[in-house]
Amino acid sequence: MALGNPPLPILRQRRCPRCVTCGGASLARPARLQVCGKRGHSAGFVGAKYVDCPNKPCYLCGKQGHSTMTCPFRQALLPGMQAGAGQAVLGALRKREQGGRPPPPQAPPARRWQVDAAVLKLHSRRTTCLEFHPTLDHLVLSGDKRGQIAVWDHHKVYERTLYSSINRWLTNQLRFMPGGDACASSSYDGTVKVFDVETGCATVLYDANPQGWEGVEAEAAANTWVTIMGMDVVRSAGAIVAGDNFGRLHFLDPRLRSPVASMQLHKKGSKVRCCVHANPVDSNLVMSAGNDYWARVLDIRCLAAVGGGAGGSPAELALLQHTKVVNAAYFSPITGRKILTTCQDNRLRVWDYLYATQQARPRRRWGPPQRLPCRRRCPADREIVHSQNFNRYLSPFKAEWDPKDPAERLVVVGRYISEDFGGLALHPVDLLDASTGALVGELTDPNLTTICPVNLPHPRLDLIVSGSSRSLYAWRPAPEEEEDEEE
Repeated sequence: MALGNPPLPILRQRRCPRCVTCGGASLARPARLQVCGKRGHSAGFVGAKYVDCPNKPCYLCGKQGHSTMTCPFRQALLPGMQAGAGQAVLGALRKREQGGRPPPPQAPPARRWQVDAAVLKLHSRRTTCLEFHPTLDHLVLSGDKRGQIAVWDHHKVYERTLYSSINRWLTNQLRFMPGGDACASSSYDGTVKVFDVETGCATVLYDANPQGWEGVEAEAAANTWVTIMGMDVVRSAGAIVAGDNFGRLHFLDPRLRSPVASMQLHKKGSKVRCCVHANPVDSNLVMSAGNDYWARVLDIRCLAAVGGGAGGSPAELALLQHTKVVNAAYFSPITGRKILTTCQDNRLRVWDYLYATQQARPRRRWGPPQRLPCRRRCPADREIVHSQNFNRYLSPFKAEWDPKDPAERLVVVGRYISEDFGGLALHPVDLLDASTGALVGELTDPNLTTICPVNLPHPRLDLIVSGSSRSLYAWRPAPEEEEDEEE
């Protein structure tokens, strides 16, 4: 009996699910793309390559006429920089102070970094914030989406402590109180607490939902549940500034159980987007970033004149406008004169001189100087094109100043779009020069293939800690011998 070819399998034709259009007689059409609502093409990551939707502008710079892979900012292998509309204050100050003064600071050195230590799956959910201990250089604190707070010793990798009972929802900020014995935390459960790092014992400073956690479902349905979106510590005064999801700022005294003052800073219904920052030099200045596309600088000495309305407060010194949601806004760590913001329009914006955005009245004989509220836009001095706009399931990208750089030029920020490194699709952590937009360095490791949206440089050591998913990674500069071998 001769053996013939095996019978061909019967292929079932998929019917079109849109029977209203064709009656189910034709084959299934290509899926509809969610980006533009049209069929016949795809978009997204293919390995290390990002495929753009042909009906949309470039993902990276937002301009028409090219794709993300052919974007001029990407092809140059450097984050693109555009001159802002602000005044060249830095250049004017440099000319004024050149006579007999030291030369202007040099650019940050380019070094290669490597993972020195790591702890995998430390948290049960994604990492949301990081904070170094002010006196113990080997300790770093981290918070996650579930509310857990971890204390990790990156010198002794296996020494770690996890506190699960401090917060009941996402921990979005950790800041040490003056003295270094206690740490403040803010959470989506509507509380600001101070806890002991060694024991985990916490004290509630402010609870925005006194009805308790049991009423969260009813309050959320009624849109009245208050979540704390960001927090910072005014170290010189020992006070705490917190922002909530209704655009309000609350000024807290650890000795009291209720806010000393509250004000409607951002537009009602907009969130204070995960960032409230106190000036490290001038404790009277506070900055917050919101979902209303604005970052606002306040003088807390003028809070007594606040009438409670957004946009009309005498305490507002500067209004920094953006085109999308602002993830973070920080003063520079040494002089407090520069401002760095991270926006979801794939732009980092830098203001070189904070006080150029203010309009001052003549100083009074007594009390703080009177300042006119800034009603005009304060354009940035520079805009750096950088990939940080994401869809969901990630902690917000936040560019951080390096507090060890005396020139206040080095910036650390994670990158969203992956790059091809030896056949691997990796998402580097970028080191940028805030004065030129140049890429100073890239932090990559072949074993780290996930995105690192949360990064924090150490204030005293050559160390950067990154939070990627549930894990933490500690980066250090590679030894000079290894760098010479690679060259």
